[in-house]
Amino acid sequence: MKKFILFSLISLTPSFVFAQASSPVCSIGTNFKDLVNYISCLIEGSVIPFIFGLAVVAFVWGVVKFLMSAEDETQKSQGKQFMLWGIIALAVMVSIWGLVKLLTNTFGVKYVIPQVQNKSQ
Repeated sequence: MKKFILFSLISLTPSFVFAQASSPVCSIGTNFKDLVNYISCLIEGSVIPFIFGLAVVAFVWGVVKFLMSAEDETQKSQGKQFMLWGIIALAVMVSIWGLVKLLTNTFGVKYVIPQVQNKSQ
């Protein structure tokens, strides 16, 4: 059983790697406007997906811990807790992100994270 679980995780890893969405290319300039836009681009393109990834890893770690410790009840309960909190974290993040997208589409906001623009634009 342990070999099957390990093989399943290893075989699914490439699909996780190739399932990534293209993130925006962040470039930094020489003035303050470019610095602020660079930081907001990093947050939107790297930090938010990283947090989602941590929640998925916590859930998968809980599943592995639960399945690997069939005899030990304390390890099983820890695995259940990891799964529960991983699902809760994902549900909260997806619902907040959905609410943000709904509000931005409703009110016609172009950027979720504020961008600095020149006055001439």
